[in-house]
Amino acid sequence: MEADGLMEATLGIGDPNLQALAWDASAQVAMAESHWTDARQRLDRAFAALARFDVPISAWRVHATASELYRKIGQSEEAAAHCDRARAHIAVLAGSFAPDEPLRFAMLGATSVRRACEDVLGMES
Repeated sequence: MEADGLMEATLGIGDPNLQALAWDASAQVAMAESHWTDARQRLDRAFAALARFDVPISAWRVHATASELYRKIGQSEEAAAHCDRARAHIAVLAGSFAPDEPLRFAMLGATSVRRACEDVLGMES
């Protein structure tokens, strides 16, 4: 219910970044409830929001969630493709910082970034 409330609130704001993250959260809830079709539809909405603007800070998360969904439903090629996209967005974000920038190290060291797609092919990221 909370994820749906968040999603409804962001739709009124018009910020594609927030909308994508809200749809992603809603997709994660659907996945937790094994509602695979709902999760896929919500991710489609997240990708639609991201298509309006280049938002790598949100795109990597949505692709990581899509990778997890496709892994869970046994579509390993789709999972791997979304994992590659998530990692590409992470690389773009990391590349926006100077090599010795503490924020770069903090971002790359974040648990969510380190775990992005680690289970796709049984490999750690």
